[in-house]
Amino acid sequence: MTPKRWIEGVNSIGIISKAGRYGGGTFAHKDIAFEFASWFSFLLELDCFIVV
Repeated sequence: MTPKRWIEGVNSIGIISKAGRYGGGTFAHKDIAFEFASWFSFLLELDCFIVV
């Protein structure tokens, strides 16, 4: 399942997916990205908090 299909299927708020070679990708609200970083890696979470 593609990110775009998942976003549309669950009526996601705070996550968008754009098609395209330049400027395309999947983007999330800052709070969602922090939660993902904390789930993925404790060190990545610390890096995110230091940068922001």
